[in-house]
Amino acid sequence: MFLDVLQFFRYMLHSGVALDEFSFTSICRSCLALGAFGNGLVVHCLVIKSGFGGNAFVVNGYAKAYDKCHFLRESLKVFVDVEHKDIVLVNSI
Repeated sequence: MFLDVLQFFRYMLHSGVALDEFSFTSICRSCLALGAFGNGLVVHCLVIKSGFGGNAFVVNGYAKAYDKCHFLRESLKVFVDVEHKDIVLVNSI
């Protein structure tokens, strides 16, 4: 299932489909489940370039992903960069 999500995400990118917070949270979870950390980092860059770096759902997913991968510095950076922190994000850290 997670591999299908990665493949569909690639298809969406090549087809020019507009991405949203649901796309990014799904691909984040899939990269984490597959251990595809390099792909996850690339997608996180795309999140920032696409303007979703401040979206609470997306940021929460990446903060959790970095934390689960023991990249605590990156997790904290994601947290610090969010302008409007909510209780869900605070609890994920």
